[in-house]
Amino acid sequence: MFSLTVAMNKKLSQFKETVQNKNILVTGGTGFIGSYLVDNLSNLGANVTVLTRHNAKTDSPSSYNYYFGDITKSDSLSGCCKNIDIIVHMAGSAHVEQKNKGTHLRVSLTGTKNILQEALREDVTSVIYISSIKVMGTNKTKCLDEADQENPDDEYGRARLDAEKIILKWGAEHSVKTSVLRLPLVYGPGVKGNIKNLLTHATSGKSFPLPIVRNNRSMVYIGDVVQAIYCIISSNKSGNKKYIVTDDQSYSTTDLTKALGEMTGKVTKIHIPLFLFKFLALTGDAITIITRIKIPFNTNVYYKLFGNACYSADKIKNELGYTPTETFYSVLTDMLNAE
Repeated sequence: MFSLTVAMNKKLSQFKETVQNKNILVTGGTGFIGSYLVDNLSNLGANVTVLTRHNAKTDSPSSYNYYFGDITKSDSLSGCCKNIDIIVHMAGSAHVEQKNKGTHLRVSLTGTKNILQEALREDVTSVIYISSIKVMGTNKTKCLDEADQENPDDEYGRARLDAEKIILKWGAEHSVKTSVLRLPLVYGPGVKGNIKNLLTHATSGKSFPLPIVRNNRSMVYIGDVVQAIYCIISSNKSGNKKYIVTDDQSYSTTDLTKALGEMTGKVTKIHIPLFLFKFLALTGDAITIITRIKIPFNTNVYYKLFGNACYSADKIKNELGYTPTETFYSVLTDMLNAE
């Protein structure tokens, strides 16, 4: 298990009385975010139960409890919420391709309904849903916040938004404290997905001449995600609320690649014009449409690299006292050492 920074651990230790002796069920607790959460909860004295499938890896410390079940099958969950005070629900697929859309929908929607059914049966007092900023969509000219209209632009975002609505409606109907955290890209040692690809490329000794772009993207440190969860648990104001969580920084692709280059000694002075990448992306789309073979570089990847995805965390800061502790740059050495 990778470690959080000293400053982050100090920040989280302030919530010890909040979570100590609480009985907390975490779905998706063996994933990147979940593993950090359950480890820290256990360190602070919480009684942690991880809901996981029978074939999931379970090499975590013995202080964790495990409930083996499939979130999409209600009959496998009977009793999973017994004596549970709080559920942190984060089970779901991080990346949705055409071939696994059905699985993602079952986990996000059917799985959420199944968990809520068990929560109601056992009188759980609080449910926190770890959602995605993908429910908001993007805007080219401004940073979005919770007051903006949700406008998801892919299957992943639409499923997450539907799950949010299910949970918040259920909480209102049954007078249970329900809260939603919307996360952008999450970084930290052991990160997966696009950030891992960026780090792996940086440590490979190769440099690639990306274009100079001044896009605006939001991210958040894994430890600050845990902090945001604790802020919700400790506050009576967070019921039936949705919160965006970021590290309060604005990142461009050029800034990130420059920082990685300086750290690894692989700074490139050559930059390919942006319009060539756009052309390559459109070509990839066309080849996929014609041949039905997915090309690695397409417009979806293009916008992930060079598009805007800016969001504001002012609401959770002002209402719950959330204060970001780290930035991508402050933990970059830790992430590179983890590669």
